[in-house]
Amino acid sequence: MHDALSVLVTGSAGYVGRIVCAALVERGHAVRGLDLASNPDLADQVVADIADGPAVLDAMAGCDRVVHLAAYPDDADFREVLLRPNVMGLFNVFDAAREHAVSRLVFASTAQTVAGAWRTRRKLKADVVNPENHYALTKAWAEQMGAMYAHKYGMSILGVRIGWVVRNADEAANLVRIGGQKTYLSPGDTGRFFVGCVEARHRGYKTLYAIGPGGRRYFDLRSAKKTIGYSPADPWPVGIDPDWLP
Repeated sequence: MHDALSVLVTGSAGYVGRIVCAALVERGHAVRGLDLASNPDLADQVVADIADGPAVLDAMAGCDRVVHLAAYPDDADFREVLLRPNVMGLFNVFDAAREHAVSRLVFASTAQTVAGAWRTRRKLKADVVNPENHYALTKAWAEQMGAMYAHKYGMSILGVRIGWVVRNADEAANLVRIGGQKTYLSPGDTGRFFVGCVEARHRGYKTLYAIGPGGRRYFDLRSAKKTIGYSPADPWPVGIDPDWLP
């Protein structure tokens, strides 16, 4: 049994956002979406930019949990593309959660924060940080912000280093081309992971890897098991549209 919660999901109209919203609704939670576009599957949603601080503050009112997914999701020009959503937007979400005394903030980091260390023979733990581009650098900063807010304001915060959630046929082909199956995260595992983050009992800050079973040799998934009860179920290519497979 679990209590029904009110959850704000930023980036709710994106590919990952729609997966997470659907999984939370299926568990009986009340989901409010916040995005630049609307999610047709949600009755409660706010169409706004996370770089708009007052809009974020208003959207978060009355929410028990926040799942922050909104961001520019790949490397790009820092000043023109990344700064507004990945830096200012991140700050707005964190500070609104602090002002509203939200009981849990879950935010999307990325496995790219350790891209420079993937060649190691050791399992990558949460204390490893080795970004190789500006996008990953914004996510490493997000993890530091999470740790600071948890320590300074007594907040419960989980940073999720998401693996490769394949969004289309081009991404599927690229994943196979570079041998990235070890970082694959299926839609089913994505939904289960974030539901676990929302529902688990947790205090303080922790960084967790959201990776499928193909990543067990490379990433330390024990912390996710202990913290939110996550056990990856879907190896590559489970969950992929067959038409996307190369």
